[in-house]
Amino acid sequence: GASTVREKLGRPDLVRARGETKVDEWTYAAAGIVVAVSRESLRVVEVQALGKRELVAEGVQARFATFVGKTEQGIGLGDAAPTVQEAYAQAKKREGLGGEFLTVVRDDVEMAFRIEGDRVVAIVVRAAK
Repeated sequence: GASTVREKLGRPDLVRARGETKVDEWTYAAAGIVVAVSRESLRVVEVQALGKRELVAEGVQARFATFVGKTEQGIGLGDAAPTVQEAYAQAKKREGLGGEFLTVVRDDVEMAFRIEGDRVVAIVVRAAK
């Protein structure tokens, strides 16, 4: 939950409400991560691994780093879309808010790889619907 995130990553650089929902987005600029946390349950509902140009927020944009981690199959930001499809044979293409995605659902978890110019530009992990 939220306490584990704070323990591991410290205080977020920016906290902002996600629209009209009861979810806050905690931005960790140096790590290239945004963690969505329920205000009611303090549970993590989503984690986004992003690149520099993905975040547009005053005071954070200039310091925002590209996430350098990888999935358990070795996929990271900048990898080619065909590499995602090779690593995750069950990946399905879909269009969504923000563009084209390759999505994988395993063990009640959805991973969505946002694709731009045939490259992974963001990875979003959340509970499967």
